[in-house]
Amino acid sequence: MSVVALAVLACATIATGFQVFQVVAAWRFLRRARRFSRGGTLPPVTVLKPLKGPGVELYENLASFCRQSYPSYQIVFGVEDPHDPAVAVVQRLRREFPERDIVLAVGVGRGTNRKVANLEHMMPHARHDVLVMSDSDIRVRPDYLRTMVGPLADPAVGLTTCLYRGRGNFGLPSIIESLFINTDFVPNALVAQWVQPFRYAFGASIAVQREALERIGGFAAIADYLADDYQLGRRVADAGYGLVLLPYVVETVLDSVTLRDVWRHQVRWARTYRVCQPVGWFCSVVTHATLWGLLAA
Repeated sequence: MSVVALAVLACATIATGFQVFQVVAAWRFLRRARRFSRGGTLPPVTVLKPLKGPGVELYENLASFCRQSYPSYQIVFGVEDPHDPAVAVVQRLRREFPERDIVLAVGVGRGTNRKVANLEHMMPHARHDVLVMSDSDIRVRPDYLRTMVGPLADPAVGLTTCLYRGRGNFGLPSIIESLFINTDFVPNALVAQWVQPFRYAFGASIAVQREALERIGGFAAIADYLADDYQLGRRVADAGYGLVLLPYVVETVLDSVTLRDVWRHQVRWARTYRVCQPVGWFCSVVTHATLWGLLAA
């Protein structure tokens, strides 16, 4: 057997072993989910939702946050442009959920990361000391806020976050992207939080103590970073707070229209991964069992 054949066989073996490791990590996650308690105190919460453009099923995504089984919470929506199509969706939510405390903030803060700049501009409208942030393409169940906020009753915990799964029901490109999320990102994230200290967050869904956010310099401190979620989690951990990855999964409604959109998203994700986790990014070349299995066949 040639050296090349041996190398390919070794990579295929490593990749297969890694997939077994992923299965075990997923089993541990599901076991935690069955045992997880959503009890504890439920302080008032401000939900921060930066918006831009109409989005796919935007109304249903945002409405899921208005249907929360939670005693007291405020929702602050933020847009840069008063003529943004998302404004009409927020106005509809105000009409259909008059019992909810809904605020619309128009304008933007400073920073090259426009999402974080939007969040910074929304902060003066936030009335509560527990802040929950999520992207506009996220859809949640009614127990979402109870789940995210529960661990923050411990003053040693500064931030909670959770995984997300992709839902691509709008053509082949969105289906392909959902496969990337569900079969690559999620298993790798489960392995990572098992084998190393958890010191980052997933931008799709984050809850943070206002005190912890202010201690790291607020959103302004991460406004020039592409991987703002990674920076937020790392800085909160560096400030001495605990981080919790919850055994809970939200849904991201994918809007990729073309295969070019999928490619662009994957390249952006790979670049972010390379900067934040260079060792993991480099080692990922030997974790794809399908590729190495085909080469070894």
